[in-house]
Amino acid sequence: MIEFLPGAMTTVQVEAFIRSHNEMCDRYRTCYFAAEVKETGELAGFIGLKYQDFDQPFAPCFELGWRLASRHWSKGYATEGARAAMRYGFDVLGLE
Repeated sequence: MIEFLPGAMTTVQVEAFIRSHNEMCDRYRTCYFAAEVKETGELAGFIGLKYQDFDQPFAPCFELGWRLASRHWSKGYATEGARAAMRYGFDVLGLE
């Protein structure tokens, strides 16, 4: 469901998104990673942990998130990727 998302991104926005996530990965060792279909190599979207630091009692924190192209919904990719991201966060990054 994309009801609360801002819509399609421009090329400039995509480039900024990729740049910011590369920087985030360098700093925190995690970000939203590209998710591809194993059998075809097709880009399905992104899945991962994103560092968030905003004015809320629970922040800073790491957000588990994903966005997949609708043709890849209901195939278990979000579940599989979210589980892998959580394992990475707990087992590798030592998050609580």
